[in-house]
Amino acid sequence: MRRCLAIVAALYLVSAVCADAGAGAVSVFVAPPIESAFIDARAEQFKKAHSALVDELRSKKKTILLVDSREDASVTVELVRVSDVVGETETRRSFVSGGIVSRQSRDVEVVARLSVQATEYTTELSASRTYEFLAARNVAVQVDKWIKANLAQLSKD
Repeated sequence: MRRCLAIVAALYLVSAVCADAGAGAVSVFVAPPIESAFIDARAEQFKKAHSALVDELRSKKKTILLVDSREDASVTVELVRVSDVVGETETRRSFVSGGIVSRQSRDVEVVARLSVQATEYTTELSASRTYEFLAARNVAVQVDKWIKANLAQLSKD
């Protein structure tokens, strides 16, 4: 009998926590990647970045509630560009040969457009990292911070 009461109490607490998880969260729609008939490295990079962006936003349950349609969202996030960025050239002396070695860094830049549905407001958020999924995760963190900073204004709309 005690075990049964303990299980019922635990289920009640879990359901209360789950109900509160979405309370106060801003509804966000992530626009799907544009489908193309052509398959190339850019399309694969774009899909990986989009998937990482969605996964990271989904993990921000206290702030963000992902929705399936643009009409149900307060905020829309659209992946605009995923591109290679050539960084600085690092020159150093090789320990093995004693000669000069130059290495140019390459990063992937991910740019997303954030739009507020009730207004004409849009902004772009971007990040450059070694891999597209890391850059996309960084953009998702920026989206989360932007929503937290503008929560009062978003609640008005």
